Amino acid sequence: MVHSSFIVFSIITAFKQTQTLSLTSLNFSTIFFNYIASASVFCIHFIDEEEEDEDEVERKREENYTRCAQSRNNFTKFARIRRPEDWVKGMWFGKKAAIANQHRHQTSIIKTSCLDFQDKKLKQQAVKIHQCILGYCGDKTMNFPETLARDILQKGVDNRDLVDEIYVQLCKQLTDNPKKESEAKVWQLICMCVGTFPPSSDFVDHLYNKLLEYRNVPGLVGGYTNYSLRRLEGILNSGASGFVPSVKEIEAYKQRPPILATIELVDGSPLTTDLPITPDLDVEKVLEICNHFLDLSDPRSKYFGIFVVDEALPPRVPPPPRTGTSRQMIAPPPPPPPAEWDLPRTPAPLRNQDFMGGKSIQSERASIARMEHCS
Repeated sequence: MVHSSFIVFSIITAFKQTQTLSLTSLNFSTIFFNYIASASVFCIHFIDEEEEDEDEVERKREENYTRCAQSRNNFTKFARIRRPEDWVKGMWFGKKAAIANQHRHQTSIIKTSCLDFQDKKLKQQAVKIHQCILGYCGDKTMNFPETLARDILQKGVDNRDLVDEIYVQLCKQLTDNPKKESEAKVWQLICMCVGTFPPSSDFVDHLYNKLLEYRNVPGLVGGYTNYSLRRLEGILNSGASGFVPSVKEIEAYKQRPPILATIELVDGSPLTTDLPITPDLDVEKVLEICNHFLDLSDPRSKYFGIFVVDEALPPRVPPPPRTGTSRQMIAPPPPPPPAEWDLPRTPAPLRNQDFMGGKSIQSERASIARMEHCS
């Protein structure tokens, strides 16, 4: 990610497209700009001299990722996974196909739990959870999909025994999913779950292993993956939130993806790194978070705003000059005039009712259109 002295707010979008946003004042008086420029002093409240160096934290994170990415941590090797013979118990036909698809996406409701539960009620709850997953992801036609997603989350909050079952089912539905729309909905459920309850200590490495499979996938999937990895890391440190998103908050996932935001002040000093921004958080709520981080009590803080600075595409390189004898030498053509995307850009302020994820999608589409025009 590119940083410069005037950048205050940058975000990593769900498309791994880097944009720059500036947290500054909408009041253009010199006095208030001086106030903004000095706002970095409030970071003292968040700096711990004994806190680990950022590079050291990143090093440990990568070490953990490397360990979890080992094949022995594949979710299918989880100790509590139901054995194949138990998975097809009671079936007369199609046992081979059922065993082959035990850990893969399926559009029919499972007959029993993915984990080896002995409690009959837990098995029944597991089947209902899978039905809700299919309904939310569009694999099965059901009404009120947002309510189905909320029901999944509520079951995980109410009964810790079902948490690993939920994660295993999501890993299953993610594996070899041929439908892009269904796959995206599975990722949305994962993003919601890792923000609501953590997996057990026995399953956490297996969940990391599954998420890391998609870490370098470009586009929306890669964005969901990196968001989920950071939310998972956060909830493992803080514990279950116990908060279940409302139906309205879940509906926001239809409109825009969640993103990770790294917030900086005007002098370049960081305020927070990779802050998860859920789809329902608009600019006004993000500004409230910034004011809380800065511990600002000054009434002028309400004039803070976020500006977007699009990164220009690299300039086009003119073709190399033709070679040959002196008589055959042809002078290279003059360089083309600066294209629209090569010109300096004016930061664009976001309205309080705007959403980060929505802006990310717009910028990504515009960037693709410019690249296609360039080619």
